[in-house]
Amino acid sequence: MRTKQSGTAPERRGAERHTAHAWRAGRLSRLGVPPGHAEPYADLPDWPAVAELVGQECSPTPASRLVH
Repeated sequence: MRTKQSGTAPERRGAERHTAHAWRAGRLSRLGVPPGHAEPYADLPDWPAVAELVGQECSPTPASRLVH
């Protein structure tokens, strides 16, 4: 049985983008990236590179600057 989704397609896409952004920002924050860096970098295509550098013990602030 299918349930009816609420909201229009653009509203659902906006909600999905917000959810994805929040997940990526949270992931970066849990790795130690300061919120001032985690929020803006969460939407960039290269955010996984920041996460990888931090995971390899690069400090979060320099990692985010290196990638950007």
